[in-house]
Amino acid sequence: MAVFPLVSIIIPAYNHQDFIRQCIDSIFAQTYSNLEIIVVDDGSTDNTYKILQELRKHYSFKLLTQPNQGLVKSLIHAVTHATGKYISPLGSDDFLHPDKIAQEVAFMENNLQIAAVTCNILRVDQAGKELKDQNIPEAGSYSFNDLFLGKYYFPAPGILYRHSVYRAVGGYDPSLEIEDWSLLLKMTNAGYKIHRLKTCLAYYRIHGSNMHHAVETMAYRQLKVIRIYKYHPLYNQARSRWSAITFSSLATKQKMKALRWAANAIDFPFTTPFLKGIIKLIFTY
Repeated sequence: MAVFPLVSIIIPAYNHQDFIRQCIDSIFAQTYSNLEIIVVDDGSTDNTYKILQELRKHYSFKLLTQPNQGLVKSLIHAVTHATGKYISPLGSDDFLHPDKIAQEVAFMENNLQIAAVTCNILRVDQAGKELKDQNIPEAGSYSFNDLFLGKYYFPAPGILYRHSVYRAVGGYDPSLEIEDWSLLLKMTNAGYKIHRLKTCLAYYRIHGSNMHHAVETMAYRQLKVIRIYKYHPLYNQARSRWSAITFSSLATKQKMKALRWAANAIDFPFTTPFLKGIIKLIFTY
């Protein structure tokens, strides 16, 4: 007899009036039915909360509110109300393929050694249209070293993790802004593995307020996470590699800023991101 454990989908929502309806619609279009949906409105100043109230007339979900405290504290607030065996966080500007939860739960139920699974994602524009030149990595299982050295990226909209492992490693750290990566590092540092499915089952929306546009801000937040593991044998290599990734990201249009990050990456100069950054720095204008 098939078992369909409860999955808690948690949505931190802040000023996404143009996107929240598609996000919620995609959840209630899932082929997997044993769901608990928890939305935390983080003090939105636009019509997000009003739209959520309207959506509750058509859909059954828990709607929590709080004064603006940021993404991580919104997630922590949501998890404290979650009762599912699995947790699936979702940004209020992103949305899901109908089979996302079903495929990930099926994988997790058959792979008890895996703490978290993610699918591949498709990047979409503000209107929800798929962008060109998508990167679709192969499936695979990954360790702490893989994540720490930035060899593999696990997109937040695709993640589903075991609630029991979340509790065992202490959950989200409210002092760290890169909550998904830091949580997965905690899990893998404790000896668990995480897995990526090749199938694209979630959509990540690119728009003006995405944090990925703030390259240096994200980089400083990454280094803050890395410093937690400053006694790890790979600490210097990780710091250098993430600096190289930032260098490469800045090298095309912000060359002076890029050079500062290149200096942090020089200890390990023969990495792919560092070499790509050199090419961009010299040959792009």
